[in-house]
Amino acid sequence: MLPTVTPNVGGSDTRTLRESERKGTATEAAERDPLGAFRATLERLADRSERLLPGHGAAIERGRIEEILAHHQERSQRVLAALENDAPTAAGKTPWEVARELFGDLEGIHVKFGAGEAATYLQALEREGLAERVADAPIRYELVR
Repeated sequence: MLPTVTPNVGGSDTRTLRESERKGTATEAAERDPLGAFRATLERLADRSERLLPGHGAAIERGRIEEILAHHQERSQRVLAALENDAPTAAGKTPWEVARELFGDLEGIHVKFGAGEAATYLQALEREGLAERVADAPIRYELVR
């Protein structure tokens, strides 16, 4: 966490694991749900009374944690909206299609960051029961209705 930059919680391999591969240790679970692990870390930090110092830069202001959590909540809502915009006959959306709705045209390293971030949010929303993975090749998600 930094005072002025909201990290890209993603960059994940968009070829995410199948349900049968989603068991394991807490560390393995965090690797499969980086957004959930990041949110849990922020919530733990929010409960601390001491001053928070990042690896570089200025101290973290108290409101910064809430600001980042709100940002991620808003992004989750935008991902849900992207799934809701799906045509009734379409078989869900890929992380790439969701990334294009979130960020527009992506170039260079942003292609990986955008698709990875979309995949991370889709995984988290699936774990929350709000989205469902409906295909594996390519990976597609739909809104749970």
